[in-house]
Amino acid sequence: MGEKLKKIELSQLVQVNHVNRNSLHAEVLHFFYKMIGEVCKEKYPNTIKQLLQLSLQNPFPYQDSSKIQQDFKKQLLEEDCLIADLNTYWMMIAGSLSFLIRGQSRNISPKSIAWLQMSFFEIFKQYQFLEPHIDQYPYFYKEYIHFDKARHFILFYLFLQSSNDVISEEL
Repeated sequence: MGEKLKKIELSQLVQVNHVNRNSLHAEVLHFFYKMIGEVCKEKYPNTIKQLLQLSLQNPFPYQDSSKIQQDFKKQLLEEDCLIADLNTYWMMIAGSLSFLIRGQSRNISPKSIAWLQMSFFEIFKQYQFLEPHIDQYPYFYKEYIHFDKARHFILFYLFLQSSNDVISEEL
């Protein structure tokens, strides 16, 4: 009879262990499904991840910009202001990125979208002669490429969003 009692106690212990495991499993499973739901709500997570990895907070490359102005003073007109024009262009990109990261991509103005579709040298044609030479100015070049990557990712995100809107309307 003692051996039968031990088997019953052992059986109950195994059941208790399964109850604890099932409860833990149920909790983890609930959490897992909740997280999947949250991830699925997020639109274009890979694009957002890439955008978040781009820090547009680096200092402006004043030294290289000044050197460019000295090296190309014959080609630059007196009314040209490379630093101001570049700063305007880059701040438009940073502002658009800020809207996108805050989930307000629809608030990006049409003018900003039009600018995003063009490079700095396409908007400010007076500086086109500089384009083949910018890689000679490492800090300037690094920042230019950084902002251009952000510009392309923003355009890509807006394209995905508009494509998704068209598909949603068709359904």
